[in-house]
Amino acid sequence: MMRLLRVAIGAALFASAAPVRSADHAGALITTGELRTHVETLAADSLEGREAGRRGGQAAGAYILSELKRLAVRPAGDDGSFVQDFNGQYRNILALIAGSDERLAREIVVVGAHYDHVGYGNKANSYGPFGQIHNGADDNASGTAALLELIEAFADSEAKPKRTLLFAFWDAEEKGLLGSEHWISHPTVPNASIAFAFNFDMLGRLRDRNVEVYGVRTAAGLRRLVSERNTGTDLMLTFDWTQRDDSDHWSFYKRRIPYLMLHTGLHNEYHRPSDDVNLINVEGLRDVTTFCERTIAAVADSPSTWTFRSTCSSETNDTDKRLSTPQAQPPSRLGVRWDDAAGGRGEFLLTTVTNGSPAEAAGLHVGDRIIAVDGVAPADTAAFRRAVLSAVKEVGLTVTREELTREMPVRLAGDRVRVGMTWRLDDAEPGVVILRGVVVGSAAHAAGLQVGDRILKVTGRSFADDAAFREAFTAAEPSPELTVERQGRLWTTKIDLDAPAEPMP
Repeated sequence: MMRLLRVAIGAALFASAAPVRSADHAGALITTGELRTHVETLAADSLEGREAGRRGGQAAGAYILSELKRLAVRPAGDDGSFVQDFNGQYRNILALIAGSDERLAREIVVVGAHYDHVGYGNKANSYGPFGQIHNGADDNASGTAALLELIEAFADSEAKPKRTLLFAFWDAEEKGLLGSEHWISHPTVPNASIAFAFNFDMLGRLRDRNVEVYGVRTAAGLRRLVSERNTGTDLMLTFDWTQRDDSDHWSFYKRRIPYLMLHTGLHNEYHRPSDDVNLINVEGLRDVTTFCERTIAAVADSPSTWTFRSTCSSETNDTDKRLSTPQAQPPSRLGVRWDDAAGGRGEFLLTTVTNGSPAEAAGLHVGDRIIAVDGVAPADTAAFRRAVLSAVKEVGLTVTREELTREMPVRLAGDRVRVGMTWRLDDAEPGVVILRGVVVGSAAHAAGLQVGDRILKVTGRSFADDAAFREAFTAAEPSPELTVERQGRLWTTKIDLDAPAEPMP
């Protein structure tokens, strides 16, 4: 019976080609009302904290099964059911949506969340007080609710992803990742390879729009893919390089399977009886779930093979911090400081002239007022900096001293700074340049760029490597438009290399 079932499921992995997915359609199916109902049901006192193997955990499983049976999904458990029993008392709940591409459908994208919690709590699994019902509204009724909504969104869409989606409600995560570990050791879907895994754990406490994203270094291109799916939801993504071993993605990671784990962060109610429904940000949960749907679809439809990056195991947040250390600012080309208040009025009252600087060599003094650079009156401090930085070797300063105006040529130090940014490449982020330095006062600085920004496109076009980026940037001058990612949010800016200046009257 088991063998016959598995052959049947394997044959069902191929579906006819489907229309292009509609993100608007899928997003409309993810509602705050249904999410709230799921969380309230799963985190009710009557389920006694959903401890795996106990009646509350069994009741939670029964609710999930009742929801799956009304949706157009295939059972993917044992013996034609949605259930995979293990260890005599636990059960994973599994459903499948077949991929639409004849070749890629053999690859499985696992989309999982654990549905158990810690019951009444004890010294091993709770921060107390013990002996009270721990409803686990955020951990992980929120992730379970999101998974139910995701299944409905994909099941009701006419267009199916190219790869097969296996939706997994893991049991006994709180007892040591037992459910995911059992399934990956005894997979219920044959003749298929696991291409990728998603794990949704604690999605219900969105604060300041921030979502923590783990696993982004486990395959090349994930940060960009994730960020490009954030359009519209406008979440603030924190990309954490840590490989956490305390949730179900770990079962896949240690087998060299790329993954993404999303999480809205720990809080004081974590593993306490106070993790309850009233604290769930349902609107935030909807936005995160919508974002998850778009990301799952992108991973499942990607024409590229998802290859595990072995080096991710040695990359940490300290690695990220080291690589993100800003480059030092170049030495001052002029060697002066000025009164910023006066600079705002378009004149620059010198407060310091550095010994040995070009300014001192040219005869500038403290108290001088610079009112023009090469005959042009800078409108503000930014324009003044820009004029000095972008000059080739020498500038002519118009200076007032003791009510007299004079022209003073200055031979500047260093090289011309035309753009004012440096960057690095990263094999985990192909087709992206990552800013290492932005010169204060430069054209790049005026465009709003910062260290750590990722440039994804030039004038709406992607580029493959450093040479292609330079070529595209040069071709787009004098005002290249850049698509930039910062903390998972995409925006555009123009670098104006020929900024207009107001001529002297």
